[in-house]
Amino acid sequence: MIAQIPHNEKSPPGAEKDKLRRLMLARRKNTAPEKVRLAGTKLQANMLDSDPWQKASSIGLYASFGDEAPTGELFDAARRAGKTVLLPKILDKRERRMVFIRCDSPADMRAGAFGITEPAGDAAGIPHLVVMPGLAFDKKGCRLGYGGGYFDRYLASLTARPLLAGLCFDFQILPSVPADPFDIPVNCLCSEAGFIWL
Repeated sequence: MIAQIPHNEKSPPGAEKDKLRRLMLARRKNTAPEKVRLAGTKLQANMLDSDPWQKASSIGLYASFGDEAPTGELFDAARRAGKTVLLPKILDKRERRMVFIRCDSPADMRAGAFGITEPAGDAAGIPHLVVMPGLAFDKKGCRLGYGGGYFDRYLASLTARPLLAGLCFDFQILPSVPADPFDIPVNCLCSEAGFIWL
């Protein structure tokens, strides 16, 4: 089911994004823990069953933080399957630069920027599939992040772009998400309701 969000056509994208961020953060925070747990297990199972996941030899994951759609089962499954797992590491907060670094074990993780766990190493790589976090997505592939632009800057720096999959709870898929020209859309979405190509 696609959630309905009020849309103000006259608001500039930045103001509209900020308003939507506050709304979606509150919705995510107010979702019952048991519902989050069950949906988190199901959405990860749906990702594991997807064709892009099965075919990718290297996976770019995010270390789920707080009440984000979880990725722990994806990390473990990728390692068991012999896939290369890469996680974001912020290089420069002022310039908002990040890279993906290989991570072979949770023991290789350290607290990083914004309190989010990051790989401690420096073996950078470019994933075949990037599993993207977000506050909201729509079926045109538009993604609302947290406002830092780290993923968009990283992806814009690549000559060949990986396949991008948005991982989210079903209530985070909206009829429309405000976007700027520099926002890079995802190719597919995966929630507890299923996996869809866009």
